[in-house]
Amino acid sequence: YQLAQMRRAGVTHIVAVMSGAFVQRGEPVILDKWTRAQAAVFGGADLVIELPTPFALSSAPDFAFGAISALQFCGVSMIGFGSESGDLFTLQSELDKLEQLERDSAFVPYLKEEEEKMAGVKLYNKTGDAKAVKIQEGIEKKFGFVPEVFQAMGRNGDFLDLAMRIAEAAGKGLDPKTKELIIIAVSAVNGCEYCLDAHRSAALAAGVTDEEITAAIEVAASISLYNNFNKAISLKSDLKSK
Repeated sequence: YQLAQMRRAGVTHIVAVMSGAFVQRGEPVILDKWTRAQAAVFGGADLVIELPTPFALSSAPDFAFGAISALQFCGVSMIGFGSESGDLFTLQSELDKLEQLERDSAFVPYLKEEEEKMAGVKLYNKTGDAKAVKIQEGIEKKFGFVPEVFQAMGRNGDFLDLAMRIAEAAGKGLDPKTKELIIIAVSAVNGCEYCLDAHRSAALAAGVTDEEITAAIEVAASISLYNNFNKAISLKSDLKSK
């Protein structure tokens, strides 16, 4: 029905993006992706793209980011979606209200409360062992506070110290811009919003542009698509260096 409505609206070509072997909740699909892709084509789609698994298993913002990026990569200029009401004016009006509330930070107290309830691990803000406290004091001098990632690692000073030294040693010989772009690309594919936010700031400070950040994420998303496709059909490697 939805594809037929899009055709009636004058759409000439339809690209569909769908999950592969798993649904967003992490459960295996009932029908394999080939069967569902075939059904989409029979239903009127001209091209079906698999949403890379890291995005398919992510929360709504990252799920949508992966799908929209895939469509953008294909040159899609218009997005169609279904709704229970079908009233675009009302939907836009409600979206405007929500965006205004977000700009006013109206949701912040509730989000913080939920984050505290959902925290996966205890945070140690200078309450771990002596070595951890000393390291965190140095981190606080650098950032003005102790980021939560270092609080989560703050129980055991040996672990925190090793984790930070590994991060410092990784990519030796790479210039800061290249290292940050690699981190951003991997973080995007792995769906780590925390690392994306942190290293976007670090990348900008290192002289990386927003355009370069987007380009790195595009490359990561596209190669993730190829990775999943090639793994799924077990292609023979015929593009090795000689």
